[in-house]
Amino acid sequence: AMSTRAPAFVAVVGAESAPVFVASLGAREGANEAAHASRAHAALDAIDAKLGAMTTESATRYLGECHRAHDGVCYGYATRSRARMVLAYEEDASEETVRKDFDYLATAYAEAACDAFGEIGGRTTSERFRERCEALGSDARRREEGTGGGG
Repeated sequence: AMSTRAPAFVAVVGAESAPVFVASLGAREGANEAAHASRAHAALDAIDAKLGAMTTESATRYLGECHRAHDGVCYGYATRSRARMVLAYEEDASEETVRKDFDYLATAYAEAACDAFGEIGGRTTSERFRERCEALGSDARRREEGTGGGG
């Protein structure tokens, strides 16, 4: 069986560094949340450092690998509204996979931000966003996408 390289967890932090959403995904539900939170924090520190070092404003930024530990790799992404996102994979994923996952996540987040927050930067409890994050961790979405010849 081919590995789907689905993310192990996702973290989203608003522009004011309020934690918006952190969740373990897929079969790893109920995995060590404390370990995930500390890895997310380490990745977010690296994201902030990378963003601070950037001189140009671009609309969205895929920031690449931000943190590597014995049990996985975290990648970072920043949206136009300065929300930061972390996806962690338990094994190396291709850049294409990671970018695709972030595109999916950023779209879901933007929709949730429009619907669900009274105030932007508030905690997103949008059920739909949670469901979409969980879909990211399952391979159902990948199977779906795999059926339409190229994009």
